[in-house]
Amino acid sequence: MSASPADGVVDAECRVHGLMNLHIAGGSVLATSSQANPTLTILALGLRLADRLRR
Repeated sequence: MSASPADGVVDAECRVHGLMNLHIAGGSVLATSSQANPTLTILALGLRLADRLRR
């Protein structure tokens, strides 16, 4: 997840850079970190994306 395509695959809305209609929800959009379990963050990102797509 990044602001520019050079640094990541998706933007803050989980939309793939350069494609208006392709979103990715899941742990693959997070940076790798071994200090904490990302389950709740992944769940929050999925719910936020679902809400955005529903609107």
